[in-house]
Amino acid sequence: PMLENPYKHGSIPWLVLLLVLVTAVYLPSLGGGFVGLDDRIISENPQIRQLSAGSIFRTFVPSGGIGSSYQPLRSLTFSIVYAVQGANPAGFLILNLLLYLANIILFHKLALLLLGERRSRNLTAALVAAALFAFHPVHVEIVSWHQGSKVTLMGLFYLWSLICYYRFRSGGGELFYWFCLFLFVAALMSQPAAVSLPLVIVLWEVLGTPGLNREQAVSPVGAVALRLAPFFL
Repeated sequence: PMLENPYKHGSIPWLVLLLVLVTAVYLPSLGGGFVGLDDRIISENPQIRQLSAGSIFRTFVPSGGIGSSYQPLRSLTFSIVYAVQGANPAGFLILNLLLYLANIILFHKLALLLLGERRSRNLTAALVAAALFAFHPVHVEIVSWHQGSKVTLMGLFYLWSLICYYRFRSGGGELFYWFCLFLFVAALMSQPAAVSLPLVIVLWEVLGTPGLNREQAVSPVGAVALRLAPFFL
């Protein structure tokens, strides 16, 4: 059976505690200054110093061509932070941390969906998985580096997209499919590494989507190919 409301079993206090601990761990990094390419991309970048309809349009449709990297949502978030508090380095790191906390919440939700049973051990397993994700040292750079928001922003849309696909496959309706596709495009516009998402979905389909019953978990090959064609397009 699917886990309809796991939070009534007391997961929320533990998840909140996890978020508080993560915040405490990363608070010292908020005092860090710009490093590496931050000057060129943030503090000395005139394109992020305006936040208007015209500047947003130019972010998504650059007049000089796309160049080496197309990450308009990253640039848009930089513009929003700059409009709120200027070029203060702390503001960009606060954005990273807030996005990272949202990633942890979504990761925990996805883990609960994939486990999909009403057993306390599965609730514990989801919390442990979220904690491992939250405190994994590979994430230190993306939270503590000003440009790391391109990864945390991608992660937000990436995990949310997978949750929507699961909802679609578990009978939630076609709307979840289109949300999944929209969020995938948003993830790509944040960081090109999101290109791996359709491959994750293919793996789910090949192995049988976790957490679903046997009839739901397996789809005909033709249906899967048609369903995923827009993602690869």
